[in-house]
Amino acid sequence: MLNKKIKIIVMVVPAITIILSILLLLSLYTGISQSLGYFPEIGMTDITLDFYKKILHSKTFLLSIKFTFIYSFVSAILSIIIGILLSIIINKYNSKMAERIMNIPIVVPHMIFALVVIQLLSQTGLVSRLVYSIGLLNNQERFPLLLFSENSIGIIICYLIKEIPFVTVTLVAVLRRINSDYYKQARSLGASKFNVFKKITLPLMLPNIFYMFIIIFIYAFGDYEVPQLLGPSSPKSLATLSYNAYTNPLLSDRPEAMAYNMVIFGIGIISTIVMIFIFKKMVKVGEIND
Repeated sequence: MLNKKIKIIVMVVPAITIILSILLLLSLYTGISQSLGYFPEIGMTDITLDFYKKILHSKTFLLSIKFTFIYSFVSAILSIIIGILLSIIINKYNSKMAERIMNIPIVVPHMIFALVVIQLLSQTGLVSRLVYSIGLLNNQERFPLLLFSENSIGIIICYLIKEIPFVTVTLVAVLRRINSDYYKQARSLGASKFNVFKKITLPLMLPNIFYMFIIIFIYAFGDYEVPQLLGPSSPKSLATLSYNAYTNPLLSDRPEAMAYNMVIFGIGIISTIVMIFIFKKMVKVGEIND
């Protein structure tokens, strides 16, 4: 019975993979061709870069990409820094409870955290009401505007709540794989704790750090739900701008929407290439460590 199931899986998986690959290639072809102005269904048959030129010269687009890049970069770098610190603490004290707690947010969707942030940090949220009730504010409206503003603090907080546990759990696993003989030899040579971290721990963590930084950055850069729920009306995130353009009922605006999508896709491809390179480095470091 088990062998029959295995045979079915072996036959079905390649077929599904081929179908999905074909659909992906067709979608990619449609996206590229329409972004270049080839949309024969509505009479557009001339290949042109005008739609790319239009969005690249659009103030709205440039503000959007700047806004998206800033909160994506800040979210990624802060997640890494805080995750490193927490992983060192958890590994030092071998706290299994802390590690279990850190595993919980990893499986919770981003949208749930976005809704939690709204409930906590909006000007009518739990925190503002608490601050008002103990007399630190004489008006709830004077509570700092953390959400729905250009400073993107709410977006960043949401990503931090979600991504710090991911970084922490991953790096704890890395720290536990480091050969303890490295530390013994360093201490025997009189190395300080800082130098041990700088010369041994950090270099062995770096491949994973870069890998996670790229994952977090790219996810945040292409994410729709969190910036839509917590971001300002202007500027919008790149994904939100792309979605709004794509859902425009005027089909003549579809090429512009596809140009937005291709920009996001291009960044994703470049980042994937970087991740593959870093992954190879990770494997080499792992082999040396073993």
